[in-house]
Amino acid sequence: MMAWVNQMDINLIFDGALVCAILGLWVMWFQQAGQRKKVEVMLQQAAADLQQASLLLEHVMQERDAGKETRREDEVAEREQHHASSKAMVEAIQKNISKQDKIHIQNKVHIQKRTQTQKKSSHTKVARRQVKDADAATKIRYLHQKGLDLKGISQKLGLPIAQVKLMLLLQKAQA
Repeated sequence: MMAWVNQMDINLIFDGALVCAILGLWVMWFQQAGQRKKVEVMLQQAAADLQQASLLLEHVMQERDAGKETRREDEVAEREQHHASSKAMVEAIQKNISKQDKIHIQNKVHIQKRTQTQKKSSHTKVARRQVKDADAATKIRYLHQKGLDLKGISQKLGLPIAQVKLMLLLQKAQA
């Protein structure tokens, strides 16, 4: 009988443990359900906030586009007004030009033509200088081939040593 009691005690303890485990699992399931509901509520709230933000953004974009169109229309009107006033001003100025102003304009044209001829003559001077530089390059090459050093060439031609050295380097690069 003792073995039977011990067996019953063990079965009773085992049954009690199973009941406790089932109760524990049920409590855990209940807690998780509560947490799930909280997450669902938070997700719904976030979705509502996102939808509200999207509506606000759309509203702002519409206002910005409307503002751009208004500004464009204002700019076009302003340009047209400015163009009309400029055109009227030019016509008034053209009417008010006297003979002296016409003479003054002719003098300006004459001065511009003279300046252009002076520029042409300065181009001629530049061309002459280039010929002189080419002549110097030839002399530098000749003296270098004769065996003169940089200092001797620069003294003989009256050029800086750096210029003589540069000319020789350029001639080497071309060869």
